[in-house]
Parts: sequence; structure tokens; C-alpha cells
Amino acid sequence: MPRPRKEPGELGKVSYYPRRDMIEARGMVRNGAGKAFRLSATGKTQKQALDRLMNKADAVWEGMFVNISPDSTVAEVVELWLADVEERGDIQQSTKESYAQVGRGKITEYIGAVPIRRVDAGLCHALLKKMRRNHTISYARNVRRVMSVLLKFAVVHRALERNPLPDTPRMHDPEPHYIEWDFEQVDMMLRLLKQWTGVNPERRGGGVPDVDLVIDLILIMLGTSLRPAEALGIRRQDVTFLGDRALLNLQGTVSTTKKHGTIWKSTPKRKSQQRAITVPAFAAEVLRRRMANYRHNEHALLFPTRTGKPRGTHNVNRMLRSFRAAHAEILLGIGVEPSDVTCRAFRKMAAMTIADHAGMDLAASLLGHADSKTTRDHYAKPNRVVPSQTADILERQFPFTSF
Repeated sequence: MPRPRKEPGELGKVSYYPRRDMIEARGMVRNGAGKAFRLSATGKTQKQALDRLMNKADAVWEGMFVNISPDSTVAEVVELWLADVEERGDIQQSTKESYAQVGRGKITEYIGAVPIRRVDAGLCHALLKKMRRNHTISYARNVRRVMSVLLKFAVVHRALERNPLPDTPRMHDPEPHYIEWDFEQVDMMLRLLKQWTGVNPERRGGGVPDVDLVIDLILIMLGTSLRPAEALGIRRQDVTFLGDRALLNLQGTVSTTKKHGTIWKSTPKRKSQQRAITVPAFAAEVLRRRMANYRHNEHALLFPTRTGKPRGTHNVNRMLRSFRAAHAEILLGIGVEPSDVTCRAFRKMAAMTIADHAGMDLAASLLGHADSKTTRDHYAKPNRVVPSQTADILERQFPFTSF
């Protein structure tokens, strides 16, 4: 009975032969046209020889066939998927690094040796429960997102029949944490920040924290609800002054990755979030002052480093952490939870103010959200007070006096 013919891209049976202190692996593969290629490769171990043979087979396939099967381990699938992700130009570098961190970290750490065919809804659910128990629900959600993309890759290459993640139980949201400071509390925080000289006020030499930078960013976030990275990415050409106010044409942001360091990007978090914002007078004053003190730099940024490079958010976040630790008792005394004093809190504060006075849709527009549900779930508390207009209408419709 004739042996079945191997399909293109399918590596035939691999044989191994000892060669002094090396191992030789031999196999046969057909390219997309059906032409057979007999291949061999050597290595110090059988695995190394097989890996080199697979690299040669991949060159024959010209990347058109991915060597993945239901018996491939999760760790093997992760590496093949990450190699595919790295080649794609439609995925941001920060996303690629997040995929690699979660894929090679938590997913491979916990289930890397499991054959991909055994990854079902139950295993996914157990992994996500562990992530939520050991970390946070946000972290578990991020692992779920990465798992979903990974398993779709396995489905595309026929290692899985279907993605089991949709069958896992939904992770319920914790109660949203809103920021509801009043003007006096914010004003007190800024005054404390202005007077702060750092964690070592008796220093001899060395720098002091750039509190003016932090205050300027806070005022801009309060006046625009920008993300801190978006505020740091404002350029000269993005600002037009309109009397006491200004028009900010938000075009980009700063981004920090291991591969590229801190760079300026020509889009915000999403391209659809490019928008024009009328900036109130208190934030426009910051932009006016930064414009007057502008020093030339490559991207015409208003908040560059001393060397003219884009400034990352890590230094700003570190200064705020040190500030709230040094003023914890005072903050508690004015009704502010110290752990709430973050850059994102001031973005939330702006959104909450707009939602309270003009509705959730306008707050979503300011934040750059496509859907006001995101604004309601994470940034601004819904206003539960029914307008008194309802009473006016009902009184006119039912003009009772007395009985």
C-alpha cells in the first residue's frame, strides 16, 4: 500500500543520526508548488538539530506555512504567534511589548507545557481566576485579551477548532471609583505641591523636583481631560490662542517602549481620538507661558526634557507618588485619599465636572470616547437627580387643587 503523500508545508518524518559530537536531523518537505526538498541540519542536541531543520523548512515554505499542530505546546504557539505579531505593521510597539510580556510571562509560566488542544474554557477560567486572585481584575482582563488573540492565531492555523474564551464566565466589574473633589481641595493640593521641595529638602547639590511641570500638567488635564502622555505631547503648532482661551488641536502623544525609548507619536491612543478642544483660561495661561519660554526641539514640544527629547510620564508619576507620601496626613485632613492623587484622577475630575453640568455625552466627547458607556463606567458618575422640569409638566397636566 503506497504511503500517503505529504501536503505542502508539512514536514515529513524526521530521522536523527549521530555525527561525532553532533546530531544530524533529516527530513523532507514540499513547497507550495509540490516540489520536494530533502533537508538536513546538525546541532549539539536533538532539539537544536530539529530547530535548525525547521528553520530550513520555513525558508522553503517562505513563511506561508506555520509549523503548528494540536500537539504543539502553548509555549511553542506563543513564540510562533509573537513572531507573527512582530512582523505586523498595524500593531503599535507598546502593544507588541505588552503581548510579549504577558505571553512569555504569565501564560507560558502557568500553562506553557500544556498541548494547545487541551486549552478549553475550564483551563482558561482557572488561569484568569488565578490572575485576578494574585493581581487585579484589570491585570486579569489584560491576560484575557492577550489569550484571546493568541487562541485566534491557533484557530487560524488549525491547531484549535474554535476559540474557547467566549465560553468562560464573565469577570464582573468592581464598583467604579469616581473622583469628586471640590475646588478648595484641588486648590489646596496645588498649593502644597507648589511649596514642596522634595523628599530631601536639606540636600547639598543635586536637583529638586520640577513641581512647576507637575502643576502645569495638572492644570492642563483639569482644563482638557487629556491623558498625561497626551499633555506631554502638545506641540507649538497644535495651539491657537483665542483671547483668554485657546484652541488645542490634539494630534499626538508620547509613548515609551523598551525598543524605542520615549518618542512622540503622530496619533493619540487611537487615531479616532484626534480632536480640537477649547481650553479654559486657567489652562490656556499655562500654554501661553510655555509658548513664551519655548526652546527649540525636534518635535516642537512644549514639555520637552532639558535635552529637547520627548518627556515620558514615569518621572511625573514618581514625583506625584513622593508628594502624596510626604503629605498623606494633610491630604487626609482635607478629605483626599492620598492614593487617589494620580495623573488620571485629574482627567477623571474634569470628566466628572462636565458630566455633572452638561451631561455624559459631552464628557465622552471631551475625553475622546466613542461611547459614553466607557465614560460612565470609569470616569463620571451618572447624575441620579431627575430635573425638576418633570414636576412642572405633571403639575400642568394635572392641576389639582384639593379634595
